Order: sequence, then structure tokens, then C-alpha cells
Amino acid sequence: MDTTPLTERIAAAVRQALTDHERSESETAHSTSMHPETLRAKLAGELDFTIGELSLIAGTMGLRGADLLPLTTSSTPGATDV
Repeated sequence: MDTTPLTERIAAAVRQALTDHERSESETAHSTSMHPETLRAKLAGELDFTIGELSLIAGTMGLRGADLLPLTTSSTPGATDV
């Protein structure tokens, strides 16, 4: 089971997507109207992304917001993967 906080796992997934799609932090901040320092803090896992922000960022890459959520496994009975 991954014990990394969800905020950090989402940030890592977003960073990877930006790298995979050759998107800079600067152009992502501009295209989503997010302050560059705020985006930087979110990508560092210091602040949470909102669902709306994930959707906007994903849209700049032709993805869905859900595509930026990390897949998880859970040891909780009855829990499902994201």
C-alpha cells in the first residue's frame, strides 16, 4: 500500500502529464489563469489541486481531469480503485 499523501501523488501525476505532453509550468499557469507561484506550490505537493483545476489542466493536454488522478490500491474492504 502506498503511504504517500494523496496531495503528493496527485502532484506527481500532474507533473508527469505535463512532462509527457511537453507543457511548461509557465504556459500551464497562463492557459489555466492560475498564478505561477500557486501552480508551483501545487506541483510541489504543498497545496491541494481542486477538481476544477485538474480538469482545466487536463483540458490543456486533451485529457480528462480523472486522467490526472493516480491509480491506487486500498486495503479497505469494499473500496475500489480510482
